[in-house]
Amino acid sequence: MFKVSMLISFGFALTLVGHSQEWRISTYKLQKTVSENTLLRVELSAAKGKTKTVDVVSPLTHESSISSFAGKIVVLGAAGNAGIVVLHSIKEAKTSWFYCYQPTLLSRRWVAAVEWYPNHSTAIQTDVVLLFDLAHPQYPFPGDKYSFRVGTPVYPERNAREKTYDNTVSDGQQANLVLGPPLVALSGNRLAFIAVTHAETGIENARIVLLHYASTLGQPLMEAVRLPTDPIPNSNIPFSYLRVNSITEAPNGSFELGINKSEFGVPQIVIPKAPSVQ
Repeated sequence: MFKVSMLISFGFALTLVGHSQEWRISTYKLQKTVSENTLLRVELSAAKGKTKTVDVVSPLTHESSISSFAGKIVVLGAAGNAGIVVLHSIKEAKTSWFYCYQPTLLSRRWVAAVEWYPNHSTAIQTDVVLLFDLAHPQYPFPGDKYSFRVGTPVYPERNAREKTYDNTVSDGQQANLVLGPPLVALSGNRLAFIAVTHAETGIENARIVLLHYASTLGQPLMEAVRLPTDPIPNSNIPFSYLRVNSITEAPNGSFELGINKSEFGVPQIVIPKAPSVQ
């Protein structure tokens, strides 16, 4: 974790419905504090000229998203080399946070992320995708403010089925890797990402995973579309090692993977809609 020695962000204009009145985030600034934490100062305004200043203290070093839901300020960003989700209750004036990777705001209510694990761990790690329902009573305080095992495991299938946060495996060839880009929200309460299992060279096992989640989270419906085994145009790089900038779904059900044209010769690759695989 490192200290921030100057003002590092500024933003404005966001509406927050908090309990009996509607608050609007006028501005926010992220700056250092006397400790390793930072202070996110949020200026709120409401009807009839009411104003309120909220100080959110956490290990946040960079924010990528600030939003609100059910009386909470929700901040996604980074804390050093890790991702972080910071939650602040306006009424209770309390802040909690948890570490993760690739934190993604799917909607005002839903947050997805890859479970965090210590860099110094000697165990064989496997990526576990978690889904957080901000309407759940456990939020914004999961108990231990340094916790990272919160939310609901939704991938891989074993973690979703057994509802376990276990992100280690005994055999490295069984480890799952969630590749970039960050997790992507699609229409119809769907989450998309590219994943590969270490057991393969990656070419025949790289896939776009689609998770269908409902308003009341149960066992999510999972499907996966395999990526082609042919090399990328103008390159010998297999899909499993492709640096993808974006995932979008076309009206006909195909997927478009945005890539660097200067590196691969084409700006995107189209994956036709095909029968899903598990």
